[in-house]
Amino acid sequence: MVKRNQYEQFVAPFIAGVLFIAIYKLLDSTEYVLYGIGAILKVLYPIILAFVIAFVLYPLCKKTESFFAGAKSELISARARVLSVVVVYATAMVLIALIFYIIVPTLAESITSFVRSVPDIVTSVLSEINRYPHFNVEPSKVFEHMEKYLVSSPLARPEVYTTTFIEFSGWLVNAILSVIMSVYILLDRESLVRWGKFFAGIFIPAGGRKIIGKYALRCVVFVQKYIYCSLIDASIIFALSFFVLLVLKVRYAPTLALMLGIFNLVPYFGSIMASIVAISVTLITSGIAKGVTVGICLLILQQLDGNVIHPFIIKESLALKPFWVLAGLFVGGGFFGIWGIVLSVPALALAKSVFCDFVGSKVSEKN
Repeated sequence: MVKRNQYEQFVAPFIAGVLFIAIYKLLDSTEYVLYGIGAILKVLYPIILAFVIAFVLYPLCKKTESFFAGAKSELISARARVLSVVVVYATAMVLIALIFYIIVPTLAESITSFVRSVPDIVTSVLSEINRYPHFNVEPSKVFEHMEKYLVSSPLARPEVYTTTFIEFSGWLVNAILSVIMSVYILLDRESLVRWGKFFAGIFIPAGGRKIIGKYALRCVVFVQKYIYCSLIDASIIFALSFFVLLVLKVRYAPTLALMLGIFNLVPYFGSIMASIVAISVTLITSGIAKGVTVGICLLILQQLDGNVIHPFIIKESLALKPFWVLAGLFVGGGFFGIWGIVLSVPALALAKSVFCDFVGSKVSEKN
């Protein structure tokens, strides 16, 4: 009769062989694997978005819940969680409504004005080009080519707008469902954490669960802080660029400032691309002198943000020195591209935390 330990010596090689075959088959049919992953993510998109919304709003809900829990009235303290979720979501909805009420009409007016001025812009650009020798471009021919392009482009097909409307409607329904699910996630988060710990306990030993849970929690905190720091930084850039463009009397200042703020959420490359667009629009609509002035002002603003504002905010929230923030952005972007730039700072904060714990444990062992 074969003993149990004789079976166990074949278990590890068998599992390794199965894993090797599975990895080989995955690499052999990556196209189908990627298609399958894409199809699964498309189905799970509302659930993933719900967890992302809950993840971002959780710190606000937690602080608001602590405030209500400390209330003297038992009626309020007993319903602290429900009240916190209601207050946070109501505040978020009001802010979104205000943004749409204040910014959207201004953006629509700027875009409409820009579209109406396209013929004048094209004419002025062509007149500048025709000033140089060997250049003689007739505006009528340019407009004729533009008209032919617009007529033959997909934008002239009614089915494109129908498809876009259907896709947008589906996206809107999924977004609403995600918001509703995120509310239940925040209200019943302890139950979800218990289930997560239960499934983790099946595959991970107790000692490993403790270490993984400790650093996973820190990683969550670092990412949440970085998200809020990035939003604060983008808001500051929006306000400063709007003030600068307004002082310089640049056309479409609200639209350009909003673009600069949003693109600033993508470190380094986002601010560069937004600045190039803003300078180009100013050059076309307001002339070379104002375009150069805007370029100089935005360059100063971006340098101020990259070297002072953003590192200071990160330093205060993640306890990282400005040098390490800038070094992390450059190294992360150099090795992993745009995702390295976005995730380098929270990854660096987590690495610093792990290193400090390791050094602290070694010092305590020696003592």
